[in-house]
Amino acid sequence: RVVRAADPALVLSHGQRPARLFARAAAPGTVMAVCVHKPVFDVTPDTHYLCVGRHLAKLAIERGAPVDHVHFIPNAVTPPSVQAAPFARAGHSVRIVAAGRLHRKKGFDVLIRAIAHLRAWGLEATCEIAGEGEERPHLEALVAELGLGGDVALSGWTADVPAFLASGDIFAFPSHQEGFPLTLLEAMAVGLPVVASEIDGPIEMLKDGVNGRLVPEDDPDRLAEALGELIADRPAARAMGQAARTLVLSQYGPDELARRLEVVVDLMLTKT
Repeated sequence: RVVRAADPALVLSHGQRPARLFARAAAPGTVMAVCVHKPVFDVTPDTHYLCVGRHLAKLAIERGAPVDHVHFIPNAVTPPSVQAAPFARAGHSVRIVAAGRLHRKKGFDVLIRAIAHLRAWGLEATCEIAGEGEERPHLEALVAELGLGGDVALSGWTADVPAFLASGDIFAFPSHQEGFPLTLLEAMAVGLPVVASEIDGPIEMLKDGVNGRLVPEDDPDRLAEALGELIADRPAARAMGQAARTLVLSQYGPDELARRLEVVVDLMLTKT
């Protein structure tokens, strides 16, 4: 009813299910566009694709979308009102934080195994994972199996993600598959040193050793090594955190998103 009443020149959908519904209601000649967040999507004729990652834009073209109908618009985050102070808590164990849906693709089991390695190496570090999901029983069992009940906490959803992230010393992102991850952007925005899987998405945001660390996917040993290196060289870790914050605030804020979106909307509306 909204589409038919408004008779829009352009309809932008987040996901293909609403796009299919709106396409049925829209008048002939309406520009149809879909924002693509994940690699699971189909290409339909005369549809524009706004991709949050360059790897997703490449996929859209490979699947048959015309080059001039594919646009790269990365995700953005609101500048946080809090800022992390990594390693500033004297007398406390290093606090590693992570956040996301407790799903197999997020790789939190890899992080838990990495924490076990840190403890075996004599490094005092705790880990708190904020989020909820179907993997909770498996992750809780793994924590118990590795004897990490006092070191790893699964704290559920948090109402204030930036504040939670800013409470940490290091952010870990062991995911197996991503688009252009908002949680990683949020961690970078508060100035946390980050360690992320070297996969599509994070590799577009991070330069290893400059504004974060990249490690092979599904490798708890390498993840633990990178975390240990940040713990051992805290000035370098803080510098990476600040470099990450500077990047996000300058390139991935609301103003940049609005600028990019305005350019693409104008471009789509001029296409015949």
